[in-house]
Amino acid sequence: YNLQRDDIEGDAAVLDKDDRESIDVVLENFRAYSAHELSAMTPHAGPWLDARRRAGVDDLQRSNEELRDEEIEDFFGALVGRED
Repeated sequence: YNLQRDDIEGDAAVLDKDDRESIDVVLENFRAYSAHELSAMTPHAGPWLDARRRAGVDDLQRSNEELRDEEIEDFFGALVGRED
């Protein structure tokens, strides 16, 4: 699956410095992964597991438990070697 520049609507000019930095970090560190690789790595790790535990559901059960921002930041920060 590949996205082209025109596939996503929006105005990049409205992004602030922090938004652009976050996007750049994601692209730098994850662009080499395929959609399948990214999909395989996330639901069985970090914030997804934490949310499933909070909801008290098994692996194959649906859950509407929200992921917590700080858990997402910690998970992806560790993947890219971010220092706090």
